[in-house]
Amino acid sequence: MIAFVVLHYNDIEVTKDCVNKLLLLESNNEIRIVVVDNGSPNGSGDILKKKYQSVKNVEVTLTGVNLGFAKGNNYGYIIAKQMYNPDYIVVMNNDVMIDDKKFVYKLLNNS
Repeated sequence: MIAFVVLHYNDIEVTKDCVNKLLLLESNNEIRIVVVDNGSPNGSGDILKKKYQSVKNVEVTLTGVNLGFAKGNNYGYIIAKQMYNPDYIVVMNNDVMIDDKKFVYKLLNNS
């Protein structure tokens, strides 16, 4: 299994695009997505939490304060590790778009 940690701050449309691209990957039953709202003051973290609450492989967590880039990513990494114990954790900004539909397959089968 692969866990993706997506750091979010304010820009909800970019984060939704990133998460939706991840959900379109082949073998998406082998992925979990942890979206970390890094203290967005515009309420976008709450909106994302509601949007993805019924998507089984997406977890949106709110830090409550801006932890900064490194601590925000570390926060998401710890959650991904504790909740899912994945084989791999991919830490990424919300503006990273993975277009290779076979990304999960390639990573899990070429290790």
